[in-house]
Amino acid sequence: MAMAKYMNKKVFANFIMRKIIHNVKFHSSPDFGKTSVIGIAKAGEIFTIVDFVKRDGTDMYRLKSGVYITASKRYVVDFWA
Repeated sequence: MAMAKYMNKKVFANFIMRKIIHNVKFHSSPDFGKTSVIGIAKAGEIFTIVDFVKRDGTDMYRLKSGVYITASKRYVVDFWA
């Protein structure tokens, strides 16, 4: 993971916290295909990001739990404790 990308973000022991602002789908792999959908992250929930996945199109975050969500700023924003 390239930490330089996150230099202006609040980091907790090498993790970054993000808050969901619109419901998004959890994925079992870093793709947006219907077969990888395994659940819903609801608005207001806060997650620990452990990796940033660069993709063609919309990038994704890997959560501490091992699942993936969109990295789009329309759905996920910084969380400041």
